[in-house]
Amino acid sequence: MLWFGFAASLAFDSCSIPGAYVRQGDAKISVTVPAMVASRALKQVGQAAHLELTTTPQTENDILVIRFTDVPVSEAMKRIAEADNGTWKQEGNSFRLIRTSAQARAEEDKEFKMAVERIEKSIRKKADALKTMSQWSQEQADQLAKRVESIVKSFNPAARDGNWYKLANGLSEQAPVGRVVTQIATLMDPKELATLPPHYKIVWSTRPTATQRPLPSGVLPVIEQFAQDQALWGEAIEKHHLTAPTVGGVTYWVGGFGDFRDTAVGKVSTVLLTGQLYANGAVINLNLTAYDEKGKKIAGAEAQLGNDFDAVEEIMNDKAPAPAGEETIVVNGDAKVLVEAMRRAGPSGKSQLPEQLVQKLVHPEEFDPLSLFLSDQLQQVAKIKSVNLVAHLNDDMFLAGVVGSFKAAPVSKYLGRLKDLGCEYELNDGWLIAQPQHPNQGRLTQADRGELGKYLRRVILPRALSIDEQATFAVSLPDEETNAVPKMLSSLVKEDTSDSYYDRNVLRFYGLLTPDQKSKMQAGGMPCNSLTEEQMECVNRMVYSGNSFLQFAPSVRGTMIQEEMDLHNNGILREATESLPNGIPPQGLIKLRIDNSYVVITGDKQNGSYRQTGRAFDASSLAWQKYSQDHPDLFPWMSEESQRLDLSRFKYGKRMQLNFSFQFTDSLSVNQSLEDKSMGDFIDVAFDGLPDEFKKQFQTAYENDAKAYANVKPGDLGAPNRNTNPPPSPN
Repeated sequence: MLWFGFAASLAFDSCSIPGAYVRQGDAKISVTVPAMVASRALKQVGQAAHLELTTTPQTENDILVIRFTDVPVSEAMKRIAEADNGTWKQEGNSFRLIRTSAQARAEEDKEFKMAVERIEKSIRKKADALKTMSQWSQEQADQLAKRVESIVKSFNPAARDGNWYKLANGLSEQAPVGRVVTQIATLMDPKELATLPPHYKIVWSTRPTATQRPLPSGVLPVIEQFAQDQALWGEAIEKHHLTAPTVGGVTYWVGGFGDFRDTAVGKVSTVLLTGQLYANGAVINLNLTAYDEKGKKIAGAEAQLGNDFDAVEEIMNDKAPAPAGEETIVVNGDAKVLVEAMRRAGPSGKSQLPEQLVQKLVHPEEFDPLSLFLSDQLQQVAKIKSVNLVAHLNDDMFLAGVVGSFKAAPVSKYLGRLKDLGCEYELNDGWLIAQPQHPNQGRLTQADRGELGKYLRRVILPRALSIDEQATFAVSLPDEETNAVPKMLSSLVKEDTSDSYYDRNVLRFYGLLTPDQKSKMQAGGMPCNSLTEEQMECVNRMVYSGNSFLQFAPSVRGTMIQEEMDLHNNGILREATESLPNGIPPQGLIKLRIDNSYVVITGDKQNGSYRQTGRAFDASSLAWQKYSQDHPDLFPWMSEESQRLDLSRFKYGKRMQLNFSFQFTDSLSVNQSLEDKSMGDFIDVAFDGLPDEFKKQFQTAYENDAKAYANVKPGDLGAPNRNTNPPPSPN
């Protein structure tokens, strides 16, 4: 009977139990396991149960937290499988934790349903907000223009008033373009929005290209009404002379209105709506832009779906006292040391952790980073509630765990916070079972602990990472935008780990190249159709992501028509799916040029709440920086302290720079550079101590810049309605 009950409770595919276990019956075990990968966690449970418990590739890297007190082994195994959405399968004398295809599909379906519900909730809120607005009319346009005129007069850039921008954004939502993006959002299919891929913009259009999707047919009447309403708003802008505030030659945008010059008078011919995921899929950013028949931008606005952060704000601001007699969940041990160090860090980001903790953090294979916060606190809950615990955590929950740990909380309130920390839980029948809200998504973006350990142990060495090392880690670790754990840990164990703020796509692209491919790119170029699928994915992200690097520069300057430039800079051709409507051309040519030249690197600089790492300059670019700093009357942005650099002392040496050119057409390309700043042979030097040849090149370039700007008057650059493009330097 013992054997039958045990096997049945586990629902094994093969229901035989090792003979040694049958003799001792369904023994009870007590074991506590902090967060660690399932392959290690189950080994510890198996040792306590005198069983061989193993994993498969589907489950081996799942992070488990366990606390058992006198629990029958059969019940313990059942709860582990429940928390990890797995199934036990007996193979000889061992039991493997597997995940069936049906269980995996169920996870995906559940996450998709949650995403749809979140989007539907957000759409309902926007629809309700629309109902509170009066119908658009000339009177409404005039009233809105007066309110906008009033806040423009109150603008003070030195105040950095967040409330001012919040008010400006609120008013821009009442303008026609703000209304129409909200109206269109309410007409979009939540299920389609829930399927948006990461890393890319999806573009809907009234006149779709091969790389775009058609807008729903119900959108067309909304756009036609928008065109009429926009004309009234354009008249109100002219009537009230609305212009964006300009201070010190710098023009500041007013919420979604921009600088008002984009609000052209014209007939709407094409409307593009872009959608992109942010915050690891929690937020969808919608951006609507209207263009006239020539492709000139008429208006644009943004809206967000799914951004319900009220609960997280409550976590940070909660000051409610603990109910009388209720125990409190606190920050213990290493987590307490880490939180206190982070509080002391301030703007510099330097955490000054004790060496013992640093060594733990750089060995995530042995000391999993998820054991710091949620893991320990869930075990506190289990102890206070006198229940057993199995939790499955993922990397998405690390940062949330840090946020939730800055404030201690009574156990009842802490349990209320768990969902806002990305954790679903059930507390009944003497058990606390916790799981991620998005387990399937979390597995896809989880950092391999072995690769993470290699990265962190390299980071703490005194020399900066080389380009090849950075590229290797860009391939082996998840993207920073989908998993913040590697970047966050690196910033904790060393003051400065970001040797450069390169686009991760070009780093990953370089890391995926073979020696033969690099040689071909240097020899004369390699066509895009020679790339692997992974390499092409990197190129596509450079072009079609929300931060497209696509540039327009005709190969023959005589054909550079200003109107065409305007369409690429601020018109419809700025959208990559319009300028490259059929995708990346197969015969697009990729070239690599390696430049080993002498440069100076400026010192690091504190810029507000973050530290700006030193910048590398060759002689010509240093001359330009110096000339522009010497003439803030001509270049008003140089009046801002964040733009000015200390040009008296440098590090000097030879820099290796990798320059990639992705030439897709005669005029469209992506140009990306990577710099090796390991600076092994760099020396500290004052300006006067630089080599004579470098100073000579600097002086020549400085004189050329002076000639180029000899006829430029203060206010010509950066002022409203002026040409902000600098004149070309003379040959």
